[in-house]
Amino acid sequence: MLRKFQSAAAIATSLYHHAKNLRVTSRDTPSIEALVERHGLQASGGIAVDLGCGTTPRNIFRASEIFGVDIVDHGHPQIRQADLARQPIPFADNSFDFCTAFDLIEHIPRNGEGGSLPFIALMN
Repeated sequence: MLRKFQSAAAIATSLYHHAKNLRVTSRDTPSIEALVERHGLQASGGIAVDLGCGTTPRNIFRASEIFGVDIVDHGHPQIRQADLARQPIPFADNSFDFCTAFDLIEHIPRNGEGGSLPFIALMN
């Protein structure tokens, strides 16, 4: 577990440093897939979930099983429908080895109705 956390932290640090350096062009910035490969995070098994997946969950960790959550019901058995700004992730806690959320986090409000904190609830 610690190795996964350390590798995830290394990926986050790499992305931060690339984003911070404004002179870096997009062709010089490694993709998340390249960083996952560089830090050895490909799974030889495991289960992943892609939050805000649209019609096709991304499986950058090469997990053996992949699920998705999207605001739209796509009628796909591996994708569950939920508005993550208002509803919890529709799976039991500790169900996944990997979690991705491409182009989703910025759409979750920081403050919600009645004093709720949707962003904090999702992160928890």
